[in-house]
Amino acid sequence: MNRKEEDRAVEQIIVRLEKKFPNEPPTSIEKTVHEQQLALARNPLRDYIPVLIEHAVKDRLRRAALHLPAAA
Repeated sequence: MNRKEEDRAVEQIIVRLEKKFPNEPPTSIEKTVHEQQLALARNPLRDYIPVLIEHAVKDRLRRAALHLPAAA
């Protein structure tokens, strides 16, 4: 996956998460997704980055909604 494809996939993740978490401010979702993307920036297996980002952000948003501490 090249950078352009990854960026397109990340934008699709943002749209899906905004629909899944309508009570969360869109700017918060976008910021969280980009933070997760940055955290995975050195991962050499780029094909899996969008899936890893979406999974991690969903977990963070669910925990925030339930007022649970962040996962380690």
